[in-house]
Amino acid sequence: MTKLNLLPILPLRDMVVFPHALSPLLLGRPSSIDTIQFASKNAGDNLLLVLQKDPDQEEVESTDLYRTGVIAKISSLSKLPGG
Repeated sequence: MTKLNLLPILPLRDMVVFPHALSPLLLGRPSSIDTIQFASKNAGDNLLLVLQKDPDQEEVESTDLYRTGVIAKISSLSKLPGG
């Protein structure tokens, strides 16, 4: 029997993240911040990073994302001044 693990998906606008690379992410969209917080509390700090096809699009659906991504682990979280 195979165990299925589901990960929260974080759409990225203009950044490609490669496996085993340490990459800082600056997040501004409320949905992105919610995804990070959810992953931190419920997914063992793991999430799936996927590039979105149109970087100017605010609200994205699954069809707006490329089909290949990278599983990432949150190593630390920091809030910048101003929220």
